[in-house]
Formats: sequence, C-alpha cells, structure tokens
Amino acid sequence: MAAFIRQAGPRFRALGLKTKFLVGDTANGAAFAAYARPQLEDRSLAPYLGPLAFHSWDALGVPDARYAEIAAMGRKYKKPVWCTEAGHDAQLWQAPDPWASWENALRTALAYEKTLRLSGASLMHYWTYQNNYPLVNREGTSPYPVFFTIEQMEDALPPGAKIASAVSDNDDLRALASVGPQPGRFSVLLVNPVGAGKAIISGLPPGAAVSVVRRYAVAPRKPMAVRERVDRAGRLTITLPPRSVVTLIGGGSRTRSAAAR
Repeated sequence: MAAFIRQAGPRFRALGLKTKFLVGDTANGAAFAAYARPQLEDRSLAPYLGPLAFHSWDALGVPDARYAEIAAMGRKYKKPVWCTEAGHDAQLWQAPDPWASWENALRTALAYEKTLRLSGASLMHYWTYQNNYPLVNREGTSPYPVFFTIEQMEDALPPGAKIASAVSDNDDLRALASVGPQPGRFSVLLVNPVGAGKAIISGLPPGAAVSVVRRYAVAPRKPMAVRERVDRAGRLTITLPPRSVVTLIGGGSRTRSAAAR
C-alpha cells in the first residue's frame, strides 16, 4: 500500500485531483496499528495521507488496549479517526435470520460504545444500509430492533458532541458520556449486557432535567422516554432492565419522543 501511494499520490496531484488516502482501513481494529504505522512513519507519504481508518468487527473480542492504541496514533500524527465499517460480527450475514433479534441490537450498541470510548473515532459508518446488514425488512415496512438502537444512539450522540470521561465501577456495565454540541447539553449511554439492576450516575449538573430512554428485549421499539431530575448532589439513580440500552439526555436539548413519532 505504501508503494502504491508513493506512486499514485504525485500522479493524482499532477492530474489536479485532491485525493487523500485512508490510512489502514483495516478489516479489524486490532490489526490497525501494525499495518498503519509504517505508512505513517514514511515522511514521503505524509502529503497524501488522510484520516486513520479501521473496521470494528473485532470490537467485542479484543483487549481495550488495542483500540486505545488507535486513538494514541491519531493524537501522535494529528489525524482524525474514522470507523469505516461499524458492526460486531463480519459473518453475521451468513446466519439464517439474525436481524429481527434483540441480540443483534444489543451487540451493535456494545460495539459502538467500545469503539467510541477507546478509539477516538469521530465518524462511524454503520455497515451497511443494504440487505446484508439491514435495519428494516426487505419491504421497508418493519424496522428491526437495531434500527431503534441506532436511532437512540444518534439522539444521544449528535454531530459535534464531544466524548467525555465516564467510569463504571461494574465490569459488566458499559458507559459512554458526551457533552455538547449546545452549551450545557450532556448525555450518557449505558449498555447493560446482563441482568436487571440499578445505576447511580454521579457528576451530573445538580438539578438538571434529563430524558431517559430504555430499550430491551421485550420493548425494543417503544421510545419509553421518561423525565427524571438530577438531585442536588449531581446524582441520578435509574433502573436498568436486563440486557438493555439506556440513554440519558439533559441540558435542555430537544429529543424525539413518543408523541413526535
């Protein structure tokens, strides 16, 4: 790839093309660093290299350090990070009919949370809006559970929002926070792959009103948005249904609700 860019970069420039080549675009995140590092270290390629790119198919099966390494390389070389294929199982399309299951929706949320929390990705491409990883049935009349999970995460993580530090003291519960893009806006994404429980979230703006949406196997489609209020100490206690995706959005932002659908 380096040899190709070394030849193609100058030739494309001579033709007036402003092409930048993705760095890596590897089939998995764990393979990215070893594959991309030689290209990034080759100073002759620097004018032709664009964003760092990888696919997240291995997100649920590799150590966190491999994805954190992608973010570190982005900082070192001052390049944006793109996840150009976002998903949790590259072979899922071969299964008989996994799309209508809540399992697919839950695992998609787990892969997104880990990728966004660790890799520094500023852009994620869901793979794909076609028949091999569909969000709706073939006729386009019935959205699958994963459709609503993607929609829920888009509400919580709009363009321009910044990922904020979030720490969970439970190894099972996954937590991702964001702030912005409007002043005072914040969100928390919680992905619970185990049984029912409660979470105490601290560090929130005292007294803030939040909209809480819960989705899980027996209610994957209904918005189920409820209003909660953070206490004076900046804490909010919420229930977590079993194997659920839960989002909190606060700061006066307008979110989709049952009445708006």
